[in-house]
Amino acid sequence: MNYPLIALIVIIALAIVSFLVWKNKKDEKQVIKEMTQEELKPEKHDDKHPEI
Repeated sequence: MNYPLIALIVIIALAIVSFLVWKNKKDEKQVIKEMTQEELKPEKHDDKHPEI
């Protein structure tokens, strides 16, 4: 069998999985930051159309 080729494919697969996990963690931190910012900012209300 061609072990160097198999090893190369496994290394590339591990690199791709590692990159995707890293990217997901980075995006998760950004989403959490945005959500906390939205919670801190009050919503702006449209005074032209008051609810009855």
